[in-house]
Amino acid sequence: MKFLVVGASGFLGRATCMELLRAGHLVAGTWRHHPDRLPEGLADSFEESALETCAGDADVVIACSAQVPYGAMNRPDPNLSEANVAMPLRLSRRFPNSRLVLASSVAIYGRAPSPRTEESPFVAPDEYGWTKLAAEAVVRQHRSFGIVRLSSLYGPGMRAPTFLPALVRTARESGRIVLFGDGLRSQDYLHVLDAARMLGLVATQHQNGTFLGASGQATSNLDVATLVARALPGTRIGFEGTDDSPSVSYDVDLTRRRTGFTPSISMDEGIRSMVNP
Repeated sequence: MKFLVVGASGFLGRATCMELLRAGHLVAGTWRHHPDRLPEGLADSFEESALETCAGDADVVIACSAQVPYGAMNRPDPNLSEANVAMPLRLSRRFPNSRLVLASSVAIYGRAPSPRTEESPFVAPDEYGWTKLAAEAVVRQHRSFGIVRLSSLYGPGMRAPTFLPALVRTARESGRIVLFGDGLRSQDYLHVLDAARMLGLVATQHQNGTFLGASGQATSNLDVATLVARALPGTRIGFEGTDDSPSVSYDVDLTRRRTGFTPSISMDEGIRSMVNP
């Protein structure tokens, strides 16, 4: 099959391209800021601004390109709409006969109670979550589509200033990890290679639908810190202050029945891949 991965130079896009190439597909990719980060082996690559004029079509288009405003998730920003909503609309118009797969986010749920499912309500999403929800609405109008709501992605090469990479960095630099509260707040982590494999599964199926890109296993901050300390012997774990953020979990039974997807990389293995890439 012929694929186009939009955002091929990003964290998830690179992994998705490599997964598709390993499966023997013909893969082209786009880039926005960092063409130097494109994976090797692509049949073609071009800047996102050239989408409307690029030659040829694709059997499947996977939209991995997005803007995630870390540290300012609830700040209004017109660039969010441009990157997260306008892009899927461009793809739907440019490739009307292709299957369109959107890498969405569990941010669309906002404060919805756990365990969350594909049918859970949207409870006060932040600005970023609203743009991903709008992107989903666009993609659902496409002839053939798949939407994958991804949970907390992690893995080697991750540049985002989020909890897990920050934990690995501080443990390596100072030999100490400090957790807020008792460290029992939990969330669902999914290794980027598993996320890429799931996108590939949804891309090669014919059913339209929305799926949960989550492991189905909630892991506490303390468990994560313990695994990091095990991978970096001598690391000490401490506690301070409070943590009022809610724990979240996901019921992935329906997605697993519909796609056959189960994660292949454990948290222990995934954290070691970050510590020793």
